[in-house]
Amino acid sequence: MIILSNRGKALRTMSSCPLVNGSKEPGNKAILGTENLQGKNISEVSTIEYNWLNLVGPGLGTVNAPYWNFIIDFDPSGAHDYKVISILDDGLNPLISASLGTYTLEPDGSYTNLWTSANNILIVNQVPPAPGGVAPAISVGALWTENAYSWRAIVAANPQAVFTRAFANDGGLPSGSMCASGMLVSGGSTNIQKSGKLIRYWEINGLTAY
Repeated sequence: MIILSNRGKALRTMSSCPLVNGSKEPGNKAILGTENLQGKNISEVSTIEYNWLNLVGPGLGTVNAPYWNFIIDFDPSGAHDYKVISILDDGLNPLISASLGTYTLEPDGSYTNLWTSANNILIVNQVPPAPGGVAPAISVGALWTENAYSWRAIVAANPQAVFTRAFANDGGLPSGSMCASGMLVSGGSTNIQKSGKLIRYWEINGLTAY
């Protein structure tokens, strides 16, 4: 659920959620999407930054702390190869989370999350190697959440790849729905925590994302 106000946009999740639209998990996410990336080559993004304040519920180090998803088509001129990319997730193995960006506590109690093209990414449900034959830059296990890839290596190996809206066939995203090419997310497919996170600003390459 997205709540709008003159202070920003609030990502809210509930303590219970009915199974609807083919959902198979009892949890829920709040998703704020942007179409500012639609059709752009992946080389065009150099920074993602947002500031958020915890209003209610669990914060940093949990799935409720806001994180970012891209959808990328690695074969836009062919059969299409859609992948969901995740960055700025602070609740994983510390080595992985630290490689996905920075999470800065501000004097007012809010957090500023920053990802740059020098950081790594996760590819949801990806078994190594990544598209273009890219090996993980950091690997701490066999799960996709335990293998982080250099963004610069991904860009170099996949010059054709673009950001796109798509039905990504990802069980953690809305079932049967076209998803935006860029999404700020709070919660997860098994999340049943009441939570509220105020997004005070959200920028791509230093420009507002919405």
